[in-house]
Amino acid sequence: MDVIIETKGLTKKVKGKPLVDDINVSIVRGEICGLIGPNGAGKTTIMKLLTGLLVPTSGKVKLNKFDVNKQRKEAMVSVGAIIESPIFFEFMTGRGMLQNLARLHGLNKQERQEKVVEVLSTVGLNGRGDEKISTYSLGMKQRLGIAQALLGDPEIIILDEPANGLDPMGMKELRELILYLNKEKNLTFLISSHLLDELQKICTTLIIIKQGNVLFYGKQDEIYDKSLTNLEDIFIGMMS
Repeated sequence: MDVIIETKGLTKKVKGKPLVDDINVSIVRGEICGLIGPNGAGKTTIMKLLTGLLVPTSGKVKLNKFDVNKQRKEAMVSVGAIIESPIFFEFMTGRGMLQNLARLHGLNKQERQEKVVEVLSTVGLNGRGDEKISTYSLGMKQRLGIAQALLGDPEIIILDEPANGLDPMGMKELRELILYLNKEKNLTFLISSHLLDELQKICTTLIIIKQGNVLFYGKQDEIYDKSLTNLEDIFIGMMS
């Protein structure tokens, strides 16, 4: 198995209180993994630990075999992440913002222009790239955020509540984009969401946490039984 996201004993404490405690997961390349838990369970903390935005109290995180806390630059080359909400300059056009961000990846002017055309096309915004971001719908902004994450040709995409506030059409477009990127570009996804029916439609594996502890980690089909085939019902039962 080609493990691309790995944690061993991952723990974060604040004033002696664990926010996440002894997280051990090995996500294989090409998986779409859903991270599920109630508010305050530690989902965003885990994502910040994975991307080096927080330093663990103990344990290790590896992305694409690189230790995030010892080799963060090498580890993060493989990663595109949107944690909490993507930040946009609303007065800029989508294309202009992406071209500015592409500078961070060391691309020359022509390479930046070509890369921006590519990612705008990938997320279905090629016809709207020259319009101001302030005119974009929430769904378009989420897709622009994913375009931003794609600028560095990542192998892993980490998304924190990407469907929050989207209408049914926006959720469908986001779902189809994630499935396309997973199938056609073999990108590995870690996605946190409260929208369990959406995760049920796309995820191959699930991590369910409560108060910083893992209650379930495995293939999605392993969690169901003859009487319970709805992820929301199973989740509510686990939280009770």
